[in-house]
Amino acid sequence: MPRAPALSGEKVNRRGVSHSVDLGFVRREFGERFVEDKAVASLYTRDASMEGGRVLGVVFPVDEEEVVELVRWAVKNRVPLFPQGSATS
Repeated sequence: MPRAPALSGEKVNRRGVSHSVDLGFVRREFGERFVEDKAVASLYTRDASMEGGRVLGVVFPVDEEEVVELVRWAVKNRVPLFPQGSATS
């Protein structure tokens, strides 16, 4: 089952300039499975390398189709995704 892609905190255009991100689609499409709570999202800001960053939220897709929809949205809106599995080694 797909697990928790974190949405990056910034949308960057080709020139490297940040813009705000409209999360309306993600909120509508994923509902309660899109977590914006900073405390929860912070659990998904680091991997085993301990490198981290700012996230807009965490999405918990239930199937491959939802992952595809999320990736399409992210590409269209130039929002990096950071997929995460079960967070084990």
